Amino acid sequence: MSPTPPPSPEGGRPPSADHADVDSRPWWGLGDVWVGLLLSQVMAGLVASVLLQVGDWDTVDEAPLWTTGLLLFGLHGSLAAVAVFAARTKGHGVVRDYALRFASTDVGVGVLTGVLAQLILVPLVTFPVIWLTDTDLEDVSRSATELADRATDPVGVMVLIMAVGVVAPVVEEIFFRGLMLQAFRKRRNMALLEQLLPPSVAPDTASDRWNTRVAIVFSSLLFGATHFQLILIPALTAAGAVFALLAVRYDRLGPAIRAHVAFNGTTLVSLLAF
Repeated sequence: MSPTPPPSPEGGRPPSADHADVDSRPWWGLGDVWVGLLLSQVMAGLVASVLLQVGDWDTVDEAPLWTTGLLLFGLHGSLAAVAVFAARTKGHGVVRDYALRFASTDVGVGVLTGVLAQLILVPLVTFPVIWLTDTDLEDVSRSATELADRATDPVGVMVLIMAVGVVAPVVEEIFFRGLMLQAFRKRRNMALLEQLLPPSVAPDTASDRWNTRVAIVFSSLLFGATHFQLILIPALTAAGAVFALLAVRYDRLGPAIRAHVAFNGTTLVSLLAF
């Protein structure tokens, strides 16, 4: 029986992932994260431009809801493509590198956490921001309400449910809590952060706990910021932190995906039913 190889000094995988091979895989990292974020915005912009050229609409908001499905396909398709490509070419695959696993307990834990995050956490974080910025409450949900109002037929409703309630949560968890979170946890990235911050607040790069905490913060901030809804950035950042904590606590993406589906689903139910 061959001896168990030592863990990779780079980290970057959930604790239960197999030890590194001789080529020190996975060697994907923040470069792949930046490529994914940039490519997703470029592709969404290109799809929007093509749709407006082909269709007789002045803005995307005037187009049928199925066009929004194509926009989200360009956005999330790019994120998914980069995450899968990075894991397949620079690592051991999506399942092993990102801990894309599920358990029967994920449903209860994930759904309860996602619903509570949407109904309790989001208002708690958002209302102080509304008060401080003197923002109209209707402005906060305007984009979501306008999107739901365009679902005027069964096809539109199904597009909305699939795009927002299923595809977006799965892809975003694979990218943000799979690729991004684990990339930030790599010690070489924490070492760079240690050089940039004052000694009094710099993380201890030898501590996996410190690395994980910093990774949760940075990945959650980017998750909130990339939704481009200024007033909701604090709430979405907080929700991203909840999903990240689930991924770390259970050492797999299953609970985070279930929570994200429930989080988005709660919004969809409130918009479509009321």
